[in-house]
Amino acid sequence: MVTFGLICFASLTAKEVVIAEAEGAEYEGGFQATVSAVQQRLSLVLGRNDLCFVPLLRTESQVRKGPPRFRGFFPVEYDAPKLFYRCPQCGGEATVERTETFDEFQREGGKITIVGDIELKA
Repeated sequence: MVTFGLICFASLTAKEVVIAEAEGAEYEGGFQATVSAVQQRLSLVLGRNDLCFVPLLRTESQVRKGPPRFRGFFPVEYDAPKLFYRCPQCGGEATVERTETFDEFQREGGKITIVGDIELKA
């Protein structure tokens, strides 16, 4: 799975995610400049100003409750780290409160907009 250059934005006004790929000169100037350039391009192309990049700020290892269980030499369970993102509304830290599948996202009115020559496969 190749994701280099893909940037995802959340809508501040709708349950929508916009995915685009950085192009040519947008890569100049480092990561923040790339995100800003893609955001400006998407705002022009889509005619909107509600898109927000939501970066991952940090991760925190989870503390396992109870002893680990092993099958051979490998742990049976994996505790994913807790993820902290920048809140698009206040700029503080935000954590994941719930997860949902793509189908659930769509049933709840969610939309994914893809800009450019990108294909998502299940």
